Amino acid sequence: MALNSVKYLSLYGWEPTVISAVRSEEFGKDLFVSVSFPEVKIMRTFSWENFISRAINWLGVVSDAMFGWAPFAWFAIRSITSSLPIEAIISRANPITSHLVAFRLKRQLGIQVPWVVLFGDPWTQNPYVKYRWPWVKPYRERIEKTILQEADAIVVTTELTKQLLVSKYGLADKIHVLPNTYDPAEFVNLVALPVPYTDHHQTMVLTYAGNLYGLRSPEPLFRALQIICQKGLMSYKQIKVRLIGSVGEFTSLIDQYQLQDMVEVVGNLPRYQTLQELSHSDVLLSIDAALPAPSIFLPAKLMDYLALNKPILAVTPVGETANLIKRTGSGFVVSPEDPTAIALVIEEMYLLFSQGKLVTTYNKTEVNRYSALDYGKQLTTLLDQLVVSKIS
Repeated sequence: MALNSVKYLSLYGWEPTVISAVRSEEFGKDLFVSVSFPEVKIMRTFSWENFISRAINWLGVVSDAMFGWAPFAWFAIRSITSSLPIEAIISRANPITSHLVAFRLKRQLGIQVPWVVLFGDPWTQNPYVKYRWPWVKPYRERIEKTILQEADAIVVTTELTKQLLVSKYGLADKIHVLPNTYDPAEFVNLVALPVPYTDHHQTMVLTYAGNLYGLRSPEPLFRALQIICQKGLMSYKQIKVRLIGSVGEFTSLIDQYQLQDMVEVVGNLPRYQTLQELSHSDVLLSIDAALPAPSIFLPAKLMDYLALNKPILAVTPVGETANLIKRTGSGFVVSPEDPTAIALVIEEMYLLFSQGKLVTTYNKTEVNRYSALDYGKQLTTLLDQLVVSKIS
């Protein structure tokens, strides 16, 4: 979560104020946020988003579909700057609009106030994004270049993302790697929901949390499940796959592979309920696209998976996610290009499950690196260094 980036700054002498939209058609709203983050002052504003703003974004002439939030965010910023001194600026994407709002604030406050730019995922260099018009990517790259050059520090979530940006823009000295995080406080009193949908003593439940779209397809998993059923060694009564989030165009694949009794599309849930569902699952699923290059992505949901201490099945190519699973000892990694291998791994996991041996031996020291507490400490160290450098 984006707020994990600033929640614990107050422990190290900083008092963050977050400006966000009340809700967004593009990014939604989590009703649990105000409960989860009492330590952070949050100012929510209106965001102009409708079919007109989406059409303008479709044309590619703006940074993203939330460009209509900018004037309302700026109005909120003016009310803050009139009463509080601003010692540093932090902006996080997505949406890129937040960086553009911060860019304007940086220009107003001057060079003495450091600006830290956080990227959850790459923007113009994202291999998942396909542009409708050939001029859109160069146009947005110019915006991105301006943001990166103006920022005092750039924070990305993986080393491979840093390498990607350095190869495009340089600026290696300004780019820092801080991974996505989980918030330990969210998991202290987590109570698992009852399970009305299976006989949990005989059925192994695999749960995926997140949206499936574009190149991130569940089809390799579905093909693996079909292979398992065709072999006749296991049935829908022994495996249940639950997909929390938007499945979009891939819903039809469930019928295509005849998995109606094995795969359930749950849809979108509030964050806390999603964590409850995950906590009651036997296996947590991570699904990435089959890309020719090493995957640069380290999904935020993986951090929640680590916090839950459950076995993870990562259907992913070589890259950041696979490396994390191996470093933490948190589960199994298999290529999305090999459905037969996915089927064999699921069968292996079920055998362990049926014997009561499907357990993990997490490397706790490695897992703790992804705690929001550790992130807060590292980010405040960076902020302190930037402030000192401005004074000197």
